[in-house]
Amino acid sequence: MTRERRFLQRVGGGLCSAVLLVTTTASVLAQEGSKTRKFLKKPLVIEDQGSFFIGGVPKVTTYATPAPPNPNQAPAPNQITIGQMYVQFQVPANKKPNMPPVIMVHGSTHTAACLESTPDGREGWAPYFVRQGISTYIVDQAGRGRSGFDESVIHEAAAMIRNGDITNGTARMPGFGRITDNGAWTAWFGHLSPAGSNILTGTLIRHGDPGDPPTDTSHGKGYYPAYPLSADANIVSRAGAIAEAPAGPSNYYALEYYKQLVPNAEVTLPGSTCATCDPTEISPANTWTPKDLAELVERLGGAVVATHSQSGIRGPARSRTAGSKRRTSTRSPTWR
Repeated sequence: MTRERRFLQRVGGGLCSAVLLVTTTASVLAQEGSKTRKFLKKPLVIEDQGSFFIGGVPKVTTYATPAPPNPNQAPAPNQITIGQMYVQFQVPANKKPNMPPVIMVHGSTHTAACLESTPDGREGWAPYFVRQGISTYIVDQAGRGRSGFDESVIHEAAAMIRNGDITNGTARMPGFGRITDNGAWTAWFGHLSPAGSNILTGTLIRHGDPGDPPTDTSHGKGYYPAYPLSADANIVSRAGAIAEAPAGPSNYYALEYYKQLVPNAEVTLPGSTCATCDPTEISPANTWTPKDLAELVERLGGAVVATHSQSGIRGPARSRTAGSKRRTSTRSPTWR
């Protein structure tokens, strides 16, 4: 066999392998494409998108990291930034004329993720507004989600307890509030029955289903929640679950929506005082997010702030509509 023929055989074999690889890859990609569900109703044409943080203050503390195991070793001071707010935005390519941007603020136990898309994989409010030609900004409230929280107060409380100051250390430990899975169910989707039971002794009943308490006059027979109750099959099966299973039904304890719920970690941030306010002591939740929103509205040159539930009181005084004078708060609170 000549050298040229051997070379051609090697080249031919390599080409066959390359064709097979390309064909196989294309087949796999086609299969993956057919499995992928699109969240958007149709392509979204934007001019710009991105994310940034706004606000925040520096804090020097010896508890930025866990205290040394040796109580005789003094921890070193460090600086951290607290109180900042995460902002994510999209600017449409075709903006409505004279339309100010919209800032959307989530409620308790949520983050901006609830505004991007629905738990069952549909387009959320944020892309919907962008599609209507409105520049849209969504935020994680200060102390929540991607905005981060102040872990130093937890480390400080733990160090106090380890050193024997249990009373003051326990008092300093923040108590994280949150909406539980079953709490979300009874708030919006149905009931825990019978009355007075807990998740280990009672069962969840959807509004409109047989057994829906007759005392609930807000929903008639056959009136079901409009919100789609999609469930995660792995959670339905309790795969990797910790502790015993609730009484059920298991699918009602496995909603995709529950994954959006996070602790209200803004309790780790300091509150503030306001001499002209009633009450004069302002909670952390009503200190940092309003301050950050005011800065964001100023940066944007005015905006409409759309709030929901727990964030409701933080928006109206810090927004404007098209053509109106800017109304923002620039008062600096006093931390406590």
